[in-house]
Amino acid sequence: MEEYGCRVYAFDPTMGQPTHLRGRDIHFHPWGLGAVNGVIRGIPVKTYRDILKNIHEEESVIDYLKIDIEGFELDFFSNVLDEHVDLLANVKQIVMEIHPWESTTFRDEIWSQIRRLRSLHFAQVYSQPNYLPFNLREFENRTVSCCYEMLWVNEKFR
Repeated sequence: MEEYGCRVYAFDPTMGQPTHLRGRDIHFHPWGLGAVNGVIRGIPVKTYRDILKNIHEEESVIDYLKIDIEGFELDFFSNVLDEHVDLLANVKQIVMEIHPWESTTFRDEIWSQIRRLRSLHFAQVYSQPNYLPFNLREFENRTVSCCYEMLWVNEKFR
């Protein structure tokens, strides 16, 4: 994406790397995305709002927000949809790996949050199960993928 002139911000608290510039315009930070600022299970996390503040992009239009937070999707949704929904107005696309098969309750809560996202004019345009062998799980007597890639487009930018 950098080669297309995009400014890229990458976040991963599990790599053991400090904040650094990975390319001409690829900025790496060792933070995870969470519902609160702090340390969760030994991982430093920040809210979406505080991440945007830290990188000085709180007022910027975000063309593509990719989220892969390994089962903490509800934390993101509850924080952003309940407390910082205004930040989504500047996001053109959201792609997220979701893990709906942790439990029936978790699955139902994920779908409920996705319906809330849709009510904010984000149309789902893509969804694909991840069928890699290590992602397959037994759930209610059937084999399912533990995770899906989903993409939503903010219809206000069309």
